[in-house]
Amino acid sequence: KEEDLEHSREAVLNSNDPERQLNWAQAALHWSDNAIQARIRAAVGSERGRPVTPSIERKIREDALQVVSFLADQGHPKADFLRSTWYEFGKFGYPEDTKEAFAGYRRAGEKGYARAEYRMGTKYEAMKDMVNAIQHYQQGVANGDSASNYRMGMMALLGQHGQPQNFEAAVSMIRFAADTADENAPQGAYVYGMLLARELPNI
Repeated sequence: KEEDLEHSREAVLNSNDPERQLNWAQAALHWSDNAIQARIRAAVGSERGRPVTPSIERKIREDALQVVSFLADQGHPKADFLRSTWYEFGKFGYPEDTKEAFAGYRRAGEKGYARAEYRMGTKYEAMKDMVNAIQHYQQGVANGDSASNYRMGMMALLGQHGQPQNFEAAVSMIRFAADTADENAPQGAYVYGMLLARELPNI
């Protein structure tokens, strides 16, 4: 993976296609994050101290962070969303800042980036504000977001949060979530598999 990312790095950085740049940056940061966690796990119990980040990996990560930050500053919704996740979870040297994360999600959502609606929905749900949570999930469903379809599908499946139990609607949304699952929203595929295997009780 490192070889692939390094081989394509210069071409991506010199590209005028922001989607290509963001796809590369997202893959690079996901890989780098996994590599960091693997080194930390390997160092547990050893006496070598904090593991050192290899120079090529550091350069790839720095370039990826710069790509996302530059495009976020230009108002690109996906870049704004990605940077907001760093604020939400305190990743890549960014401090945990829920307010900044939510503001970025709102900007991305207003520009039609559907996954931002799901993230805003989860924030409202954590605050027990289901009226606003459902509003954002429903907007995510309308925009074709996998995670939002999963969440609203589960509410329909179980009759949660004042939503009427509706198996037909639930299965339709969960199947859509499964068909459009990605690394940040795999739950729909898992639950749809459970439905097909008849592993969910009373359903």
